[in-house]
Amino acid sequence: MELIIRKADIKDALYLFELANDTETRKNSFSPELIYWEDHIKWFTQKVNALDSLIYIVTHKEKNIGVIRFERNEEVIISITVDPNFRCMGFGSLMIEKGCNEFWITNDDDVIAYVKSSNRASIKVFIKAKFKITKQVDVNNILCYKLTASKHEK
Repeated sequence: MELIIRKADIKDALYLFELANDTETRKNSFSPELIYWEDHIKWFTQKVNALDSLIYIVTHKEKNIGVIRFERNEEVIISITVDPNFRCMGFGSLMIEKGCNEFWITNDDDVIAYVKSSNRASIKVFIKAKFKITKQVDVNNILCYKLTASKHEK
């Protein structure tokens, strides 16, 4: 399956807003509350222009199939959302691999994913994308797994 990846820009704000408020996305988020448009557009405008954040739109056959985001703090954290119309079709691990390979063109950092322990589907997808569970941690009082991928182990 050929996936195309491109950096998000302001015209993608509505698409990301709709993905972010998808029921399944909210359920698996560490912040499950619905997001308001005003808050989203402020957040998105800041993130799309920030040096410590990369947001990619992934397409297949000219259709958006999801979003990958890299956030750099003390570590580089990846998050993905597969479009509801393309879930359970094998795109998740491909998106992660494609996004990490794009990120690693200009970076050597390990990439970290935090996934709720109850989100078995995402754990499997990250493992299929060559992430390794490194430990179980607590994020916002939620038990989750920390998964890590290294440029040098891909």
